[in-house]
Amino acid sequence: SPLFDEISITLDPNYYQGQQFIIKALQNSADRPYIQSIKLNGKLLARSFLHHSEIVAGGELELTMSDKPNKNLKH
Repeated sequence: SPLFDEISITLDPNYYQGQQFIIKALQNSADRPYIQSIKLNGKLLARSFLHHSEIVAGGELELTMSDKPNKNLKH
């Protein structure tokens, strides 16, 4: 589980089209170590991974944390 509630990664404009990639961990705590849902730029994802192109395009990743794993996420 994330060690942070929010982090921002500044992308170098010489190499990437995006400016920043922000990761937010909602309801994050030591007793909620599992990802319940994932949104990338407001759209729900059904997988637990990102493509490099999605990160370097910039945007926001929102992880909703839970005390139970979501076994429907594709790995």
